[in-house]
Amino acid sequence: MHAEFRESYLKLLKLVKSKSPKPNVRLVKKAFDFAKKAHRGQKRASGEPYFIHPLESALLMADWGMDSETVAAGLLHDCLEDTEISKAVLKKEFGGEVFSLVEGVTNLRQIASESRFEKDTKDLEKLLLASAKDLRILVIKLADKIHNLQTLKFLPAERQKQIASSALNVYAPLAHKLSMHKIRFEIEDLAFKILNPERFAELQKQIIQKKPALEKAISSLCAELKRECVKSGIPAVFSKEEKAVHSTEEKIVKFNKTFQEVRDFIILNILTNSTEDCYLILGKLHSLYKPVPKKFKDFIALPEYNLYRALHTTVIGPKGIPIKCYISTFEMHEIADYGVIYFFRNKSAKNMSVLREKTKWVQNLIRPRSAKGHKEFIKSLNSELAQSMILFTPKGGKVELPLESNSIDFAYGVHTELGDHCLKSIVNGRQVPITKIINAGDVVEIIVSKKLQARPKWLQSVKSHGALEALKRRFKKG
Repeated sequence: MHAEFRESYLKLLKLVKSKSPKPNVRLVKKAFDFAKKAHRGQKRASGEPYFIHPLESALLMADWGMDSETVAAGLLHDCLEDTEISKAVLKKEFGGEVFSLVEGVTNLRQIASESRFEKDTKDLEKLLLASAKDLRILVIKLADKIHNLQTLKFLPAERQKQIASSALNVYAPLAHKLSMHKIRFEIEDLAFKILNPERFAELQKQIIQKKPALEKAISSLCAELKRECVKSGIPAVFSKEEKAVHSTEEKIVKFNKTFQEVRDFIILNILTNSTEDCYLILGKLHSLYKPVPKKFKDFIALPEYNLYRALHTTVIGPKGIPIKCYISTFEMHEIADYGVIYFFRNKSAKNMSVLREKTKWVQNLIRPRSAKGHKEFIKSLNSELAQSMILFTPKGGKVELPLESNSIDFAYGVHTELGDHCLKSIVNGRQVPITKIINAGDVVEIIVSKKLQARPKWLQSVKSHGALEALKRRFKKG
């Protein structure tokens, strides 16, 4: 083994043994040796051995706790594309599961330039098509994307910006949709640093200057709250989390704020064992420190569309410093960080159901692709990756829709027939026009007619990809 790979090799095996469900160390060792040999003599733009890239991608996935087959596929993910290894040989050596993952990633090139728009969108379609069969393919691609972003400095400046722009506008939102927030934030910051290095450095400097006072206030709050929790026998673990620099910039731009007005660049995470304990800790916290009005959100009772669950509150901490706190169970926190990766690691019947739901979302995203041009595909993709909200049926069923959707979107979100026959809408017990925008958490009841109600003009008011496609199909049929 080359000495330059020894440390990474040992680290990889250690991570697989400690984090991978049912670790298959033999498989990972075999993939390491095979890929290292296959890439022998190849160099990256930096002049380093090419094998460093698949190795670092595999290390990321091993650290995330992905299964051994996915880690092995990460090591092998460029073999079919960039070496002389044939599909037949790879399948024979590693079996159908690993081969299928590698094949799914193969030929998915990075976004290059606007002049290659058609090819780029075809690559995105390929990625989504492959991921619709196995979401682990998308996980491999995200690891690949992160390492590429970490090592872009050796490419021309324009090329760096093109790749970073693609990562920020497509891959980060995909990670967000699949609840992989930790991965999303890492991609966003890496891309932001490349696209606007001066602004990134400026914000980072301002954050560093403000950190000591905020960290001191958080430590004082933790000490006092911990004493109260111990007295009441409530288990609680405290940790500080720095928000991504890009998230701070987003808040400044979106809400027209100055940096001085943004105070939540460090979050206090309070972790405990049960949902009941979350609410008990919230009560203790609010009894000690005054909560800021309108800054409390209960994402446990009303989870966000992307599986996120926690209690959010901002309190006036020591010396009058506002402190943003997230209270959740250990499991909720891990799901918030890793999303679908958590469910791959913990394959209970409930978790497999969530994975099927997320896979179905990807399948629905690419189902009508053949009827579209590539620009239309990207438009639909961007719409689906936009922020969403959860609404409810009268029986408590959940429907996920883009922000600013209306009751027509809701009806089609439940079923195409319900959309086609949508006559009236009852929102929170009151009748409203079916074209009126509805809000997150609304309870919506659709009153139907036996006659077809769908109208061409509805195309102008709907926001959701599903409603738009259903209406287009309806009026194409005539």
